[in-house]
Amino acid sequence: MSPLDGTVVPPIQASEYKQRTSRIQEAMGEHGVDALILYSDSVRCSNVRYVVDFWPIDGYSDIAMAVVVMLREGAPTLFVSEMNLLWAQETAWFEALSFSELTSHLVSLRNQLRRGKVAISGLSFMPVALHEAIRGPLSLNNVSFSVAEPLMAPIKARKSPAEMALLRRAGELTVVGLDAIRDAVTDSSEKTELEVAAQASAAMYEAGGDGPAMHLQIQSGPHSAYNNIRSTDRVVGQNESLLIEGGARYGAYVTDIARGATIGEVDPRQVEIIEVAAAALEAGCDAVRPGMTAGELNSVIEGALVDAGYAQYSAEARGYGTGHGTGVDIEEEEPWIRPGSSFLLEEGMTIALKASIFIPGLAGVRVEDDVFVTASGADVYTPYPRVLAW
Repeated sequence: MSPLDGTVVPPIQASEYKQRTSRIQEAMGEHGVDALILYSDSVRCSNVRYVVDFWPIDGYSDIAMAVVVMLREGAPTLFVSEMNLLWAQETAWFEALSFSELTSHLVSLRNQLRRGKVAISGLSFMPVALHEAIRGPLSLNNVSFSVAEPLMAPIKARKSPAEMALLRRAGELTVVGLDAIRDAVTDSSEKTELEVAAQASAAMYEAGGDGPAMHLQIQSGPHSAYNNIRSTDRVVGQNESLLIEGGARYGAYVTDIARGATIGEVDPRQVEIIEVAAAALEAGCDAVRPGMTAGELNSVIEGALVDAGYAQYSAEARGYGTGHGTGVDIEEEEPWIRPGSSFLLEEGMTIALKASIFIPGLAGVRVEDDVFVTASGADVYTPYPRVLAW
């Protein structure tokens, strides 16, 4: 199968990466940050991949890590595993070195950072050994350390036209995957949850995508009542509920969506919870406006679930939160749509909004869509029916 419309959406160009770097360096000056450390691993890659298109390989050694060191002026430096160095040098628009040179590089910076401030992005999931390797060479001369998320998150949250085009294509590929799931569970052959997930993943590859954004979760029958579970070898049956959690990847960008479906004849309550969750999400999408806080948006979806009488069965109704930023990573730092958040929504931000209901012994549903924040409200770029009866 060829790409969806015969065209390829271009990747982010070096000129945009350079503009992003300049914007970050301006923010460093505003925040009084003299040096910035960006850390990514093979799962949470958006810190590094925001300034250079390098994505570490899966693993447990240093092949799964990448670090960018940036000052207020000049080009950054990328540090990767020796095993990944040639690849990094091919993809980076600035110098790429191996981790073996990180210590000497930081020592050379130390004399420029007397009483300076170093901010680290990705500290919450950085390995302790790497954290110590970074702090050690810089800890003299009264250098102070802080987290960089307050600086980085608002910048990453606002998407450029090029990013929006890639996200919109990922949304189109998500539709391809959902259609493949529908076809898999409604044909005459029996398939396991894993086989359904594989069929949908293959469809997204064949349509020109880079595959699923994550391991597709196909949760059938009693499994649908679990909040999260990986696909298993359970055979998807007729006359039961299905919960789908996943998304598509295109270039560096991903979608994060969920749907509930019924297959054949089911208890009317299994249909009702899908309709209630879909209505709560619709209310949230209708409410999206630039200038509102993330907490205000959360209250809309949370309130709809509470008013429908499902507080006992919904984490979102009990204050867990109803969404998050998305883009290069499935979940990005901001905006987090949760109670009390004062983070202001702005045009160009992208959010995954969701509403879930899980009733043990009956079924479960999560309905989730990705939206752009625009001047007129929410632009849903994962278009697919929210109430599915197959």
